[in-house]
Amino acid sequence: MNTTNSLHIRRLDGALQRAPICFFERFWILLLRSPQIQLGNDVIHSNDVTSHLDPSDTAYNLLVEKHLQNARKPEKRSIMIETCMLMATLLERNPELEFTSTCNIDQIISRAQEDFARDCPTEDFYAARPEDTLKYLSHSITVLLVSDGEISLANTAGCRVQ
Repeated sequence: MNTTNSLHIRRLDGALQRAPICFFERFWILLLRSPQIQLGNDVIHSNDVTSHLDPSDTAYNLLVEKHLQNARKPEKRSIMIETCMLMATLLERNPELEFTSTCNIDQIISRAQEDFARDCPTEDFYAARPEDTLKYLSHSITVLLVSDGEISLANTAGCRVQ
């Protein structure tokens, strides 16, 4: 897939409000493992959502969609979804991790864009191949969340050093 196709697909997916079938279930993982999630200027307070809804509720899907619609560009919405999916995978594979503060999706994307621009100054982040954007998003997550100490170790009772 070339970069023109990647941008076209992201724009199309964003404009048509497409998301992977499992997106809402995966976003629920983020809600369970962080006090709040920031998408653009909107903040979703995890406790408010998880105490009143469940992942199969239509109201929950509509709430998440409402916050995703604030992305000004359709390709930005697609990258936001990719970032959330990546974060959910990280948390799912590392059950000992959880967020201690706001999970700011825009901050993660901005950092990834800065790194990408430094490495590929003539290319557009949104037009990059998915495997390339995921590489930069993964690095951004590591730097902003792990290195800056915004993730705490939880459920470490089973981990002992003898």
